[in-house]
Amino acid sequence: MSRRAAVTLGCIVLLTIGAAGAWSVFFRGQTRPVRSVVVERRPELSATVRATGKVDVTGRVAVPLTQAGAVRLLAVKVGDVVRAGDVLAALDDGRQRQDVQAASDTLDAAQYALTAARARGGADLTNRSAIVTAEAMLQDAQRRLETARDALRRTLVVAPTDGTVLSVAVAERGVYNQGQELLQLASLTNLVLTVDIDELDVPRLGDNRAARVLFDAFPGQEVQGTLTAVAPLATNRNGRTIYEGTVTFSRPPNLDLRPGMGADVTVATRTERNVLVVPDLAIETIGSKTFVTVIRDDGTRDRVEVRTGIRANGLVVIASGVNEGARVALP
Repeated sequence: MSRRAAVTLGCIVLLTIGAAGAWSVFFRGQTRPVRSVVVERRPELSATVRATGKVDVTGRVAVPLTQAGAVRLLAVKVGDVVRAGDVLAALDDGRQRQDVQAASDTLDAAQYALTAARARGGADLTNRSAIVTAEAMLQDAQRRLETARDALRRTLVVAPTDGTVLSVAVAERGVYNQGQELLQLASLTNLVLTVDIDELDVPRLGDNRAARVLFDAFPGQEVQGTLTAVAPLATNRNGRTIYEGTVTFSRPPNLDLRPGMGADVTVATRTERNVLVVPDLAIETIGSKTFVTVIRDDGTRDRVEVRTGIRANGLVVIASGVNEGARVALP
């Protein structure tokens, strides 16, 4: 080999070694550190279902018009607080007053006729028959007067119970039928939440589940409640199949809660206590089995089969397979 060829070959070898070293340094710099977590113990972990809802009232009462007619006076408006027996509305009572006067006049005439019949005595059959007839007419007149007076009383619609007026369905001078709704009344001391529960979450729920409530109008103020019922029939709302649930709670005195206010509700479906947990990212599912990758003290890795429990808030319970303090890899 000539001297020139030897020099050229040497340069090529040096360049190759240098490039290999450079690539080695580059790849070492690009190696991602191993992400891992430690299996830790928690006092408890609760699986939950989240739902949205609105404040509603219990014992809502629809007050009907007691008879047909025109509304002469509407005595209340939405938001008014009333007591049982307070007048809510007055209907036109002109015809009823005329009926009372006519029935009263008829009663007076029947009483006079009975007095006259008795004055004639009851010695003969004709007089006795006249007395019996007059007594019957008097009783009929008394019934007619009481019926007329009752109709007059019913031109005043009164509150059947204490409460707050939620809505009014009539207007003054309007003409309505008997039994038509006048207004809705309810006590605002007993509030509940009506929540929309997705059909996929219903199988995970049961009655009397603990619930945490956050009202949109009062952020950061959590209220404890209970899911007491889930409707047996579904409702389609905005393309979703939902079931209406009822959450009861004690009304905090410092919160001015009102019907219609929105809320976020978190319902506990199942709670496990004194459990080992890892992030659910650490769980690998292969077929029907679940695994975690344990990182040993010497850096080696072992895939270990585990049995899991509930999942909640990005964590999963490890029922068996690894011990507390073990380090497991994350993807």
